[in-house]
Amino acid sequence: MTANLVAELIKKGVPAQSVSKAVAGTIGVTERTARNKINCITGFTVPEAVKINEEWFDGEQKLDYLFEDIKAANPQPV
Repeated sequence: MTANLVAELIKKGVPAQSVSKAVAGTIGVTERTARNKINCITGFTVPEAVKINEEWFDGEQKLDYLFEDIKAANPQPV
């Protein structure tokens, strides 16, 4: 999950239940597609990531921070 993106959007005033709708509207995809991207089922493209950063954060956030996959950063032991 891209928890940093979700947290930062909430800080910007987006209600938690509306994050996928906000992301979908920004990058021009369905809410389901946005949820899949937020949950790291599918990935954001670089142009999508840049567009989100520009529109919501004035390009001031680091993309690797916003779009970090929490599961990939903290793998479960085997």
